[in-house]
Amino acid sequence: MRSAEKSGRAYKAFWTTVGAEFPSLKGAASTAYYAECEQRLFADLVPDLAGKLLFKTDLWDEAKNSEILLWAAQRGARVAGADIALATAVQARQVLAGQRPLLAAADVRRLPFRDGTLDLVYSMGTIEHFPEYRAAVAEIFRVLKSGGRAIVGVPNLLDPFLRPLMVAVLDRLGATTTGSKRPSPPAAWAGSSRRPASGWWPAPASCSCRAGCGWRTSGSTPAAVAWRTSPPP
Repeated sequence: MRSAEKSGRAYKAFWTTVGAEFPSLKGAASTAYYAECEQRLFADLVPDLAGKLLFKTDLWDEAKNSEILLWAAQRGARVAGADIALATAVQARQVLAGQRPLLAAADVRRLPFRDGTLDLVYSMGTIEHFPEYRAAVAEIFRVLKSGGRAIVGVPNLLDPFLRPLMVAVLDRLGATTTGSKRPSPPAAWAGSSRRPASGWWPAPASCSCRAGCGWRTSGSTPAAVAWRTSPPP
């Protein structure tokens, strides 16, 4: 237990430092491309955001990157989000000023929401950073309303930003641990009428992030899937 607590403190300390010191990527060509991809994902899966309570499982994009929650808020969504790093959450609040966001410094594995609260959960590149990804999935499932939808994405070998090359370099430096695991449904679905709307569930191996993410999967596995909390029509 003490070992787990120590590991949790180190993980939080790492992201706190990154949130405070990592430079903004806004304005970069890669950020513009990433934002376009995110917007297309929403257009395909949730074309009408008006009035929906949208929760994002980290606030990195708002603080440093594509500002996808701001984009969603400008299309009528009520936006919320959490980040384990207070500095990142503070930067995100500045970006979302005027949108009345619900933001918190919190862990996706222990979300500060009641059961069945959210219309939509968006998690992109979050849950692969720690071994308790199933706990994060269970939390996402718990906070969704009946009929709600979750969009969950993790990196893969077809990442256009050369993440596999970065991971290979970090592996050589001993900065990450890597592994792969065949996708399997989250335990929260067992015995439930609630099933994925489409696609595979990408189950990442544990990641000991210190300077990047060491998770890998085959190029055939989708980078993002969506599920609803009611059976698809």
